[in-house]
Amino acid sequence: MNVEEWIAESEDPKLGPYWSQFYLVLLSHIADKTDASVSRAVRSAIKAPLLGLLRKQPTANRATAASAAAPDLFGAGPAVINMLETKRMESLKARLQDHESASGAPLPVAQVWKLQSQFSERIAARLDAPEISIEEFQAALKSVRGSAD
Repeated sequence: MNVEEWIAESEDPKLGPYWSQFYLVLLSHIADKTDASVSRAVRSAIKAPLLGLLRKQPTANRATAASAAAPDLFGAGPAVINMLETKRMESLKARLQDHESASGAPLPVAQVWKLQSQFSERIAARLDAPEISIEEFQAALKSVRGSAD
C-alpha cells in the first residue's frame, strides 16, 4: 500500500472522527521514521487540535537519519539492537580475522554463517559472556567443521 491508500483507510465511516484522527496520529509517528514527504502527506490529513500535539516534523535531509535514533511513541530510545553489532559479534569478527591471519586463508562463507548463527542464538538467550574467548571460538569452529564434512 502507498501513503494515499493508508490515509484513505482513515476515512472509513466505521472509525468515526475520533478513531480516524487517532489512526492518523499513529500513522504519522511511523511516517516520521521513514520519509519526510510521507510524513507531510499524513500530517496534512490530521486536524487541529491533534496536529498541534505532534512532534516537530522532520526535514527532508534528516528524516532518515532521525529515524534510526528517534525515540518511540512513548519517548523511549531505540529498543532494538542489531545482533551483528553486539560486543559478542564484534569479538567473533576479531576471532575470525585472527584465524585468517594465522591460517593465511579465510573460512568458507558457509562456516562463517554457521558460526554467526551459533553465537547469535546465545546472544538472544543472554547466556554467555559478552566476548568470545579463543577456546570458545576454537570449539565452535571444530564443531562447524565437523558438521561440514
